[in-house]
Amino acid sequence: TIPFKITGGGRNRKYNFYDCSTGLKTMAEGNVKEITFVTGNQNKLREVQQILGSDFPHKLVAKAADLPEYQGEADTVSELKCPEGLHKMLLGFDDHTAYAMATLAYTDGSGEVKLFKGITEGSIVSPRGASGFGWDACFMPKGYDITYGEMPSEEKNTISHRKRAVEAMRDYFRK
Repeated sequence: TIPFKITGGGRNRKYNFYDCSTGLKTMAEGNVKEITFVTGNQNKLREVQQILGSDFPHKLVAKAADLPEYQGEADTVSELKCPEGLHKMLLGFDDHTAYAMATLAYTDGSGEVKLFKGITEGSIVSPRGASGFGWDACFMPKGYDITYGEMPSEEKNTISHRKRAVEAMRDYFRK
């Protein structure tokens, strides 16, 4: 699990929720709940908005903030000039299987943390497609013959790791 920042709680019942890599933060006061997506990555914001859809029972608000983005092993690999170099790192290996994982974390400030994980299995291939962002062009989900980068965002958002994590979070907030 990648480290994440958690803050808040207290008398005003400000709830905090962070995406481990970008910062999803939930704040609720009284009966009005807003989920603030704290990120400088407009692609992730757009994906989350599309995944949540218009029937999500809370208001999604975009906000930029100066939060540290902690890096783990998967992020370190992504920084090595991906996606162009990722598939080349696997040359000489028979197994190109991979999985994409998103982890979201929520706390009401009490110290207890609820994690929402999404995993999509697949494989690393030579980059194909201009859709998406990051390493989308070199990740082919299991059962597909096209990469995330070749999929329209609407299709990707029905199977992606981020979709699975966001849906788990959405189900939690609908309770």
